[in-house]
Amino acid sequence: MDIRHTIIKDKLFFSLLTAAGIVTLYSISAINYLLFHCIVEFAAIAIALSLFLIAWNVKERTDNCSLVYLGIAYFFVSVLDLAHTLSYKGMNIFDYDYYASDLWVAARYMQSISLLIFFIFPKARRRFFYETVFGIYFCVTCFLMASIYYWKIFPVCFIEGTGQTDFKIFSEYIICGILILSLLPLHWNRKLFDRTVLKFLFWSVFFTIASEFSFSLYKDIFKLVSFYLIYKAIIENSLRQPFNLIFKELKEK
Repeated sequence: MDIRHTIIKDKLFFSLLTAAGIVTLYSISAINYLLFHCIVEFAAIAIALSLFLIAWNVKERTDNCSLVYLGIAYFFVSVLDLAHTLSYKGMNIFDYDYYASDLWVAARYMQSISLLIFFIFPKARRRFFYETVFGIYFCVTCFLMASIYYWKIFPVCFIEGTGQTDFKIFSEYIICGILILSLLPLHWNRKLFDRTVLKFLFWSVFFTIASEFSFSLYKDIFKLVSFYLIYKAIIENSLRQPFNLIFKELKEK
């Protein structure tokens, strides 16, 4: 009874805290949208970095390479998201206000493709060279940023006075298509996941898709929610229980 009471109390506290956070963020967005955008983006970046740090530090003690891979992928997604935040209109750091849209698209492509790969190989045992994977993502990220900032060959995603370009709109459909496609291997491999983890992963994909078709305010909120659900699925579970217990198959060993 005491344990059940504690669980209910914790859930109630979390619900109240979440409600207060939403109200606070909404109030900030009404006063200063740029501040709201920075807070939400930095929160999502912090979650992604936490995922990477935990995954990287247990890479020698886990047989599951896929989780380490996901941590590496989200680290570089966070790098692109950081560049997106610093390039946002009003930050006045770069000479062009619309790099942010290009970086958003690049980050979402990387995120969606990485999730698809993770769901296809959720229990990879064969050890790979993590440094090689890190190096590949590093090179891809550098190429994307150079193509946007230096070479300026990345397709333009926003034109002042016109709005979103066809490439930006088409890319959002492609990204959503990749995310929807990723749900198939997630469903096929559902028995390999703990039920709670599976639920969090599914809803993370759902909110990532929702963020692609939302207006600015909700786009940022949905993205933060999707990153938080990844946190719930991977980080929190790996802290509360041994890293290898995330998957059912590993629990049975």
